[in-house]
Amino acid sequence: MKQKLIISVPLLVIAGLAYLIFSRDSFPGINGKHAPIAEECRKGDVRRCSMLASFLQDEGDISNARWLFQKACDGNDAYGCYSLGSILRKEGDDVAADRLYKKSCSLDPKDGGVEACLETGHALK
Repeated sequence: MKQKLIISVPLLVIAGLAYLIFSRDSFPGINGKHAPIAEECRKGDVRRCSMLASFLQDEGDISNARWLFQKACDGNDAYGCYSLGSILRKEGDDVAADRLYKKSCSLDPKDGGVEACLETGHALK
């Protein structure tokens, strides 16, 4: 009985987290003025995730912006990688920021990558 309980608790926690992550109402920006962009991001459009993250960052919602930039970067969006790197740089995590700048630079030098390439070059000096 004790073993079943130990197994059941982590499964409940995982199920609860999955619900929060994938629930339509809990997705950042889904119920606000950015709902159309948030919906496209939720469906997998990483460019829209970067756009939504930028809006939320401008509005001071750094936590959700950071999460969305990570989602965009994971989908190989150069601007998402660059922007997440910039947040991490401001937070003092230069190693992670440089890694993201390098990724952004290698993905697309025109889309956030130019700044990232310059940052990477600057960081390597």
